[in-house]
Amino acid sequence: MAPARCSSSCDSFLMRYLFSKPTVWAFDISYMIGGSIMLLGMAWVTVRRDQVRVDIIYTRYSRKLKVIVDSVLNIVLFFPLYIMLIQRAIPRAIYSFTNQEFSEVGFWRPLLWPYRWMMVVALIMWVLAALVWVIKDLSSLRKGEEL
Repeated sequence: MAPARCSSSCDSFLMRYLFSKPTVWAFDISYMIGGSIMLLGMAWVTVRRDQVRVDIIYTRYSRKLKVIVDSVLNIVLFFPLYIMLIQRAIPRAIYSFTNQEFSEVGFWRPLLWPYRWMMVVALIMWVLAALVWVIKDLSSLRKGEEL
């Protein structure tokens, strides 16, 4: 009779805690989940308008000047940069999906297309969130009231 064998979860537990060796998929999953959370989190922060600002100068501005500064900086700095990032991310995501690209970083070598498409979705969400604020700011400037 063959000896009883540990399941893969038992093997993972032994490798991780007894021999201080992580599982093979840990590194790949950590950068994929971490990158996705970071980009989606930045979109969420933009939706809530909780970005970090240099409050020493910004708090002294009037409401109208704050709206003007936010709108101009979003239009001049934010949108061109992130439109370029999206233009670069979409072809990479398409290439990754059509060619079944694998990660070359870790030992596990998972498919990269879900991660690449998540980056595209998160970047688009981030740009849309900023676009909403720019439209609201420009509308409030034109009407003279806050939305």
